[in-house]
Amino acid sequence: MHQTRTVSGYLTLLQVWVYEHFPTLCANCCRLSQVYDEDYPRALRWKPKRDKGLVIPFRKALDEIDVDGICWTPYREHRPKRPFEVVSLFRGWIRWGPKMYAHLPDRVLRQYGHVQTIPGSPLEIVGQTTTPEEMDIMFTQYAVHVVDAGAVVHKPADCAIEYMDCLQ
Repeated sequence: MHQTRTVSGYLTLLQVWVYEHFPTLCANCCRLSQVYDEDYPRALRWKPKRDKGLVIPFRKALDEIDVDGICWTPYREHRPKRPFEVVSLFRGWIRWGPKMYAHLPDRVLRQYGHVQTIPGSPLEIVGQTTTPEEMDIMFTQYAVHVVDAGAVVHKPADCAIEYMDCLQ
């Protein structure tokens, strides 16, 4: 939003997520590292440019992007080094120290290589746990809370018909 002046959180991860999923946007804001190896953490793949004048063209490019300009499975070549773990499909609260976050993988199934279906409401997990101890127990029993990923995609933009209907 244009009136926003600050953003909190670990922005490097957000930045890298944008680079991986919207490669057409990267042409003006970053470049691939020449020394990157798939053994390295994925964020080291990118070398951002330090130019503050990119906001307006970046917004314009983002507004004009279509489904073909999105990389739905950006980590495919990285999977042999960092295999997919079923725990990634855990749906519920996760925490880092005193901070707790809702983890909702059913909202981004395409990124996991599955057909996108209608995700559950984020409100379904609110109130499921109230203490850090309850969150820890829920996570240690993550297999009970794993999202049914469903069908594997054949084309990156595959989604269930009812998913597109729910967006309208």
